[in-house]
Amino acid sequence: GWLDLFDALVIVKKTHPDFVLVGVFSGHADIDLNAECKKRGLEQHFMPIGEVEPARMNRIHNAADIFCLASHSEGIANSVVEAMSTGVPVLTTAICGHPELIANDSIGIMVPPHRPELLAREFARLMADSRLRTEMGNAARAYIETVWGNYAFNAAKLLHILTGQ
Repeated sequence: GWLDLFDALVIVKKTHPDFVLVGVFSGHADIDLNAECKKRGLEQHFMPIGEVEPARMNRIHNAADIFCLASHSEGIANSVVEAMSTGVPVLTTAICGHPELIANDSIGIMVPPHRPELLAREFARLMADSRLRTEMGNAARAYIETVWGNYAFNAAKLLHILTGQ
Protein backbone atom coordinates (compact mmCIF):
# COMPACT_ATOMS: atom_id res chain seq x y z
CA GLY A 1 0.00 0.00 0.00
CA TRP A 2 2.97 2.37 -0.02
CA LEU A 3 2.20 3.57 -3.54
CA ASP A 4 -1.43 4.21 -2.62
CA LEU A 5 -0.25 6.15 0.42
CA PHE A 6 2.18 8.22 -1.65
CA ASP A 7 -0.47 8.89 -4.31
CA ALA A 8 -2.89 9.98 -1.59
CA LEU A 9 -0.33 12.34 -0.11
CA VAL A 10 0.23 13.98 -3.49
CA ILE A 11 -3.46 14.93 -3.37
CA VAL A 12 -3.30 15.95 0.30
CA LYS A 13 -0.24 18.13 -0.31
CA LYS A 14 -2.34 20.50 -2.45
CA THR A 15 -4.39 21.62 0.55
CA HIS A 16 -2.21 20.57 3.50
CA PRO A 17 1.42 21.07 2.42
CA ASP A 18 2.94 20.94 5.91
CA PHE A 19 3.33 17.30 6.84
CA VAL A 20 6.01 14.71 7.34
CA LEU A 21 5.40 11.04 6.64
CA VAL A 22 7.53 8.98 9.01
CA GLY A 23 8.04 5.62 7.34
CA VAL A 24 8.41 2.73 9.76
CA PHE A 25 8.88 -0.64 8.11
CA SER A 26 10.80 -3.85 8.52
CA GLY A 27 12.56 -6.07 6.08
CA HIS A 28 13.44 -5.26 2.51
CA ALA A 29 10.93 -3.14 0.60
CA ASP A 30 9.78 -4.47 -2.76
CA ILE A 31 10.00 -0.93 -4.12
CA ASP A 32 12.43 1.94 -3.69
CA LEU A 33 10.41 4.13 -1.32
CA ASN A 34 12.71 7.13 -1.70
CA ALA A 35 12.56 6.96 -5.51
CA GLU A 36 8.76 6.66 -5.45
CA CYS A 37 8.53 9.71 -3.20
CA LYS A 38 10.86 11.67 -5.45
CA LYS A 39 8.77 10.77 -8.52
CA ARG A 40 5.76 12.28 -6.76
CA GLY A 41 7.50 15.37 -5.38
CA LEU A 42 7.24 14.09 -1.81
CA GLU A 43 10.93 13.70 -1.01
CA GLN A 44 10.85 16.67 1.40
CA HIS A 45 7.88 15.11 3.20
CA PHE A 46 9.22 11.58 3.70
CA MET A 47 11.39 10.46 6.59
CA PRO A 48 12.10 6.75 6.20
CA ILE A 49 13.36 5.41 9.51
CA GLY A 50 12.90 1.71 8.78
CA GLU A 51 12.66 -0.81 11.55
CA VAL A 52 12.06 0.39 15.10
CA GLU A 53 12.44 -1.76 18.20
CA PRO A 54 8.99 -2.58 19.60
CA ALA A 55 9.88 -0.96 22.92
CA ARG A 56 10.54 2.35 21.11
CA MET A 57 7.37 2.44 18.98
CA ASN A 58 5.53 4.37 21.71
CA ARG A 59 7.85 7.29 21.03
CA ILE A 60 6.88 7.25 17.35
CA HIS A 61 3.18 7.00 18.13
CA ASN A 62 3.36 9.76 20.74
CA ALA A 63 4.94 12.09 18.19
CA ALA A 64 2.38 11.26 15.49
CA ASP A 65 -0.82 13.13 14.69
CA ILE A 66 -2.20 10.32 12.50
CA PHE A 67 -1.31 6.66 11.99
CA CYS A 68 -1.89 5.20 8.54
CA LEU A 69 -1.55 1.66 7.26
CA ALA A 70 -2.64 1.43 3.62
CA SER A 71 -2.03 -2.31 3.26
CA HIS A 72 -3.59 -4.48 0.61
CA SER A 73 -3.28 -7.61 2.75
CA GLU A 74 -3.06 -8.11 6.53
CA GLY A 75 -4.49 -10.25 9.26
CA ILE A 76 -5.22 -7.88 12.08
CA ALA A 77 -2.16 -5.69 12.03
CA ASN A 78 -0.51 -5.35 15.42
CA SER A 79 0.68 -1.92 14.36
CA VAL A 80 -2.94 -0.73 14.14
CA VAL A 81 -3.73 -2.11 17.61
CA GLU A 82 -0.57 -0.50 18.99
CA ALA A 83 -1.39 2.89 17.46
CA MET A 84 -4.95 2.77 18.78
CA SER A 85 -3.68 1.83 22.25
CA THR A 86 -1.50 4.96 22.35
CA GLY A 87 -4.38 7.23 21.38
CA VAL A 88 -3.32 8.02 17.84
CA PRO A 89 -6.18 8.29 15.34
CA VAL A 90 -5.97 5.45 12.84
CA LEU A 91 -6.59 5.51 9.10
CA THR A 92 -6.30 2.10 7.48
CA THR A 93 -7.68 -0.11 4.76
CA ALA A 94 -10.83 -2.21 5.17
CA ILE A 95 -9.12 -5.55 4.64
CA CYS A 96 -9.06 -8.89 6.39
CA GLY A 97 -9.35 -8.34 10.17
CA HIS A 98 -9.37 -4.55 10.25
CA PRO A 99 -13.18 -4.26 10.08
CA GLU A 100 -13.35 -6.55 13.12
CA LEU A 101 -10.90 -4.32 15.00
CA ILE A 102 -12.30 -0.95 13.96
CA ALA A 103 -15.85 -1.63 14.98
CA ASN A 104 -17.15 1.88 14.20
CA ASP A 105 -16.01 5.16 12.71
CA SER A 106 -15.61 6.87 16.06
CA ILE A 107 -12.50 4.76 16.81
CA GLY A 108 -10.85 4.68 13.39
CA ILE A 109 -11.32 5.26 9.70
CA MET A 110 -11.18 2.57 7.04
CA VAL A 111 -11.12 2.95 3.28
CA PRO A 112 -11.06 0.28 0.59
CA PRO A 113 -7.58 -0.71 -0.60
CA HIS A 114 -6.31 0.61 -3.93
CA ARG A 115 -8.31 3.86 -3.50
CA PRO A 116 -5.76 6.64 -2.92
CA GLU A 117 -8.36 9.33 -3.59
CA LEU A 118 -10.45 8.08 -0.65
CA LEU A 119 -7.36 7.76 1.50
CA ALA A 120 -6.48 11.36 0.61
CA ARG A 121 -9.97 12.60 1.49
CA GLU A 122 -9.82 11.01 4.93
CA PHE A 123 -6.26 12.18 5.53
CA ALA A 124 -7.28 15.75 4.70
CA ARG A 125 -10.32 15.49 6.98
CA LEU A 126 -8.15 14.35 9.89
CA MET A 127 -5.45 16.92 9.17
CA ALA A 128 -8.00 19.73 9.16
CA ASP A 129 -9.71 18.80 12.43
CA SER A 130 -7.59 18.55 15.57
CA ARG A 131 -10.69 17.98 17.70
CA LEU A 132 -11.65 14.96 15.57
CA ARG A 133 -8.12 13.58 15.87
CA THR A 134 -8.19 13.95 19.65
CA GLU A 135 -11.66 12.45 20.03
CA MET A 136 -10.91 9.55 17.71
CA GLY A 137 -7.57 8.84 19.38
CA ASN A 138 -9.13 8.90 22.84
CA ALA A 139 -12.01 6.67 21.73
CA ALA A 140 -9.60 4.23 20.10
CA ARG A 141 -7.50 3.98 23.24
CA ALA A 142 -10.57 3.45 25.41
CA TYR A 143 -11.84 0.78 23.01
CA ILE A 144 -8.56 -1.13 23.12
CA GLU A 145 -8.44 -0.90 26.93
CA THR A 146 -12.06 -1.78 27.68
CA VAL A 147 -13.21 -3.99 24.81
CA TRP A 148 -10.47 -5.30 22.54
CA GLY A 149 -7.95 -6.03 25.28
CA ASN A 150 -10.56 -7.03 27.86
CA TYR A 151 -10.14 -10.78 27.90
CA ALA A 152 -13.04 -11.41 30.29
CA PHE A 153 -15.39 -9.52 27.96
CA ASN A 154 -14.03 -11.34 24.91
CA ALA A 155 -14.27 -14.75 26.57
CA ALA A 156 -17.91 -14.09 27.49
CA LYS A 157 -18.58 -12.94 23.94
CA LEU A 158 -16.99 -16.09 22.52
CA LEU A 159 -18.95 -18.29 24.94
CA HIS A 160 -22.16 -16.59 23.82
CA ILE A 161 -21.30 -17.16 20.16
CA LEU A 162 -20.45 -20.81 20.76
CA THR A 163 -23.31 -21.69 23.09
CA GLY A 164 -25.96 -19.08 22.40
CA GLN A 165 -26.04 -18.21 26.12
